[in-house]
Amino acid sequence: MKKKQWIKFAVVTVLYLLFLLWVKSWWGLIVVPFIYDAYISKKIKWTWWKKSKNATVRTVMSWVDAIVFALIAVYFVNIYAFQNYAIPSSSLEKS
Repeated sequence: MKKKQWIKFAVVTVLYLLFLLWVKSWWGLIVVPFIYDAYISKKIKWTWWKKSKNATVRTVMSWVDAIVFALIAVYFVNIYAFQNYAIPSSSLEKS
């Protein structure tokens, strides 16, 4: 079981580091401890609200979870898929 977790962690970390290399931003290394927690240590209870006895908390937090995921996904798709362009023209230079 542990070996499988370490393999998943290694694969995800390598893919993430390749992504950081591609975007040329090493600020993303801040996320690596969270990847470690998600796959290996599991110290942070990421889904605490799913076990809540309060139905309102579960409903609100499930919406918050979905909205946050959607915003992050839209951000990355927008940045790396739609705004990844350069204008090869001198028309924007000062005259």
